[in-house]
Amino acid sequence: MAGIRYAVTDLLDEFSLWMALGLALAGLTMTLVPPAALGAYGSGWMAMLLMLLVGVPFYVCATESTPIATAMLLAGVSPGAVLVFLLAGPATNLGTVGALRKALGWRFVLIYVGGISACAIGFGLLTDALVHALNIDVTVQIQASAELLPDWANLSCAFLLAAVALRPLRRRLLGLNPAQPVA
Repeated sequence: MAGIRYAVTDLLDEFSLWMALGLALAGLTMTLVPPAALGAYGSGWMAMLLMLLVGVPFYVCATESTPIATAMLLAGVSPGAVLVFLLAGPATNLGTVGALRKALGWRFVLIYVGGISACAIGFGLLTDALVHALNIDVTVQIQASAELLPDWANLSCAFLLAAVALRPLRRRLLGLNPAQPVA
């Protein structure tokens, strides 16, 4: 019980600001930069660097990144560039960077993000080479799908996330005084 209490109070407090910033930036990016605009960059180094810029700082979980990646593929982004997004997005985000910086320092964060970026681009280049060598046309093989969850479920989950993230409300739900530190 103490572990659960720690996870939803102190641990969440440590990275909630970074996670909120990452979620806001991801939402803003996905609103202002439609997947079709990303498709204009196609493939190669520039597309992969763009996917790093989109995927690394924002909070994109593995479950959320799959439909985004499908939309990118349908918009014309190369499979290798999409793989860069799929590898870098869930592995790094502002929440992770903030927590790692606090625990291990900037030097470690730079090595961590640099290593993930290098591996993601390497596997992205390999994927594009294989797709080209095997003459695979991804857009022919992918069918457009509907939203994963209905709007009411999305709104319910957003409300639940906001309720859990609000520190005083969380503390009241756990039966603590909002001003009392968690032991």
